[in-house]
Parts: sequence; structure tokens; C-alpha cells
Amino acid sequence: MATSGRADRSGRLLENRGGAWGSSSADFMRLVRLLFTDSRAYATRIDGNCSPYALSAIPMLLSSLRCLVVEYASYPPTDSPMLDALTEANDFGKILDRYLIDDPLRSESLLLQELRNEIIHPAHRPSGTSDNWPEYLRVLKDKGVLQSTGRMDSDYIFFSQLQSHRLFAWSWRVTRDIVERVLQSDPRKSQLLGDFLQNYDPVGRA
Repeated sequence: MATSGRADRSGRLLENRGGAWGSSSADFMRLVRLLFTDSRAYATRIDGNCSPYALSAIPMLLSSLRCLVVEYASYPPTDSPMLDALTEANDFGKILDRYLIDDPLRSESLLLQELRNEIIHPAHRPSGTSDNWPEYLRVLKDKGVLQSTGRMDSDYIFFSQLQSHRLFAWSWRVTRDIVERVLQSDPRKSQLLGDFLQNYDPVGRA
């Protein structure tokens, strides 16, 4: 019987298989940087903020974060419990627990995770709110990072509100803050791997 994709991915995390691999977290961030540059240019041409690039960037940011955690946990001494946790349900929550991500960053991280979920698992029927924004994400809208009319009685549809360069910049900042905590978590590794944080430095000003 053929091995499922999930089982194969789990095996790669838990077993020392033959072959080569590298720092793919940097590859994802290279794409994010390209998207950010195009996003800023696009927003400048429209109204200073409107940008569809956020829809593709948010999942890429969390993919890069997961890559970074795999790379950090795999570097000697191997953090086997973290690699094992990445094969289980709620792996993102386990990352936050393992690296002691507390509030306010923890709450921001969970908001970012939900944005990623909304994008890769669309449920874009009406939210039942007058401004077309889900109540469980209300705290994010209150931050002023969306593409919004600012009206409570009417606003753009949900995915249009996500098309925001400010939201892209906020998501990048949250991701970088998590990465910084990961890279500082083990003094035995931080001196050698700390420069990975440069991959998450912002591209100019948002």
C-alpha cells in the first residue's frame, strides 16, 4: 500500500533519511520580499493600501516560519519533541508553547493563523455582520490594518478587506517577532543560527 502524503511528511520529520536538504525558510522569505515590493508598488498606484498580494503572502509567511522551526529543531542538539509535535494536530499552537510565545505576541500569532486558515480554506459566504467582517476577528479590524471604508454599517466584502498592504506589513512583523523568539530559545544554537533573523528583516518601510 502506498504511503500517504501526510505519513511521508511526518516520516521526513521523525526519521534521519538519506539525501540532501537546505534552508527553505529563506526561499519562502525571498518570495515574500518580492511580493512585498510589488505590493507596495501596487498600493501606491491605487490608494496607498489596496493590495491583493497580501492574500498570497500570509500563507507564505507561515510556511517560512514552519520551515525555520524545522531547521532550528533539526540542528544539533536535535529538538526531537518539537519535530514530533509538528506531526500532530495544532502544530502551530505547539510552536507557540515550545518557544514561550506569550501575549501580546501570542494573540497576534493566533490572529495570523486564523487569517491563513481563512485564505487556504475559504468560507466566503456572508458573515452575518453589517460590515462583512467575522466577529471572531473583530480585534484585528480594530487595529486598522485592513482595506476598509471605516464604516460599521457597510464595508467591502471579506476578501476585499484582506487585500491590504498594511495587513501584509503587520503579518510580516508578527512572523518576524515569532522567529526572533525561536532563534533566541537555545543559547547553544543562537550564536550559529541567529543570523537567520536577517531573512525576516523588512524591506524598507511599509
